[in-house]
Amino acid sequence: MGLDEKVVEVKQSLGLYDIFGYILPGFFFFALIIIDYDCSKILRYLSEHKSLKGIEDAGLNFKLNYFLDFIYFKPSGGYGIVTFLIFIIFCYLTGHIISAFSSFMAKLKIKRFFRNPTENLFMPRPIRNYKLRINQSHWYRAIFVFIQFILYSIYRFITNTLLLGTISINYRKPFEVKFRDKFQNKINSVFGYEVSPKDYYWLVSSYINARHPSCTKNIKHFVNLSGFSRNIAGAFSVYVLLRISAHLFWGSIIDVQIFQILICYTCIVPIMIWSYMRLYKRQAVEMYYMFYSIVL
Repeated sequence: MGLDEKVVEVKQSLGLYDIFGYILPGFFFFALIIIDYDCSKILRYLSEHKSLKGIEDAGLNFKLNYFLDFIYFKPSGGYGIVTFLIFIIFCYLTGHIISAFSSFMAKLKIKRFFRNPTENLFMPRPIRNYKLRINQSHWYRAIFVFIQFILYSIYRFITNTLLLGTISINYRKPFEVKFRDKFQNKINSVFGYEVSPKDYYWLVSSYINARHPSCTKNIKHFVNLSGFSRNIAGAFSVYVLLRISAHLFWGSIIDVQIFQILICYTCIVPIMIWSYMRLYKRQAVEMYYMFYSIVL
């Protein structure tokens, strides 16, 4: 199939990514509020009474009850579905905010340290040691670089020692040299010029979407799952940051029970980030294998 043939029209509509990427993370963010307030009450009751017996008569006023009352609210007109639709819209808007934040953080930190899957697959290189460079005439820059050096050292310790290099090895593992050469020959012949590896991702994605839209089902599956994992990690991060900011600037109370919950939230973030990176690379690998398997 040549590039001069008729292009298949690709229609965009409300799809699964709107659910997995926006609505569910937005809903989950509101669920974190309920879990925070209600679980902290349960933990306080358990700490005081050493048992959960009688908790249903303690009058703790769980936030979940208010949430369910809102969802099942039925005005005199009988249109109770309206409140549910309003809540879905709020979830969708909140999901967009969380997605923007998580996407920004992924580009700022994850892709800076680990690089994009395409770069790792086709342009492998060893991890370079972070060099501390100090400009004697600008001490504020020296302090900033020193902090970056400390953070990078912690990151290397976690990935190489505590995680035994699992993230770095799996995410950075490239294609075999023979496959990279064969792939380069094919993509150059398809597009008619020497394509830079930096353009592989979007060119291959556009080619498959336009020429073989029926083959995009598996690719979109991994896109949905990776977006969901990334935005869930963003929901946890945003909530923890907002909770801490409310404590520092507006005097919101963070007792032992709430602190324990926030620690749990924080610990889940790297797990979801690892899941996002694994699915992100899997999607790229699936797409490149599919492109290579297409008969011209």
